[in-house]
Formats: sequence, C-alpha cells, structure tokens
Amino acid sequence: MPEVLEKALTEIGIEAEAHAKEIITAKGAVDTGLLRNSITYAIGGESAAISEYKASKGDGSGSYSGNSPKKSQPCVYIGTNVKYAPFVEAGARSMRPRPFLRPAAEDFRQEYKKILEDNLKNG
Repeated sequence: MPEVLEKALTEIGIEAEAHAKEIITAKGAVDTGLLRNSITYAIGGESAAISEYKASKGDGSGSYSGNSPKKSQPCVYIGTNVKYAPFVEAGARSMRPRPFLRPAAEDFRQEYKKILEDNLKNG
C-alpha cells in the first residue's frame, strides 16, 4: 500500500477511535473503562493499533492478536473485542442501545474524507 494512503488510513483510524471513545463516554456507558479502553483501529490486513488494554477501575484486561481481514481495497476498521460490546452498541432485552461504533464511523464521514483528500493532495 502506498505510504500516503497508509498514513491517511492511520489518521482516520486515530480519529475514529477518539470519536468512539468520546461517544461511549458521553452516553454514560462507561463503568470500569474496559470497553472504552479496548476500542482501537486496524488497517486492513494489519494488526490492531494496540495489543493490550486494561480497565481504568478494577482488574479487567484484554489483548488483541492476529491481523484484521484484508480487503481488495485499502480500508480501516474500528472496533473492540470485548464480549459485551455488541450489547452496549445494539442493546439487549434489559439494556437500551448506546451505539458508539456506528456513529463514530458514519457521523464523521466528511471529516474522514477530508483527511484522505488532504493526504492524497499534499502527500
């Protein structure tokens, strides 16, 4: 992958990660901080930007290993591997949804597009 494109995808990943963490915090979905601290990004075919994470309160922790799926087109993923994350994102029988990944990806499309354009234009 050309260096300029990889740099742009990395910048987008960093921004998307920050947005997801801001959103989950603003929605009051942070108890120990494990889920928030686990949110990261990965460029397609590469490993996650972080390898380990810990809760801010308590002793919870986790890690990432392996690589994200490689697509035919360059891409960046935003996500978490915490088991209860889908229930926070989409809700459950006794929990209202508090989406944080989808909004981080979709609500900032113009910002991500500008990052890509700026990098491609200015190298």
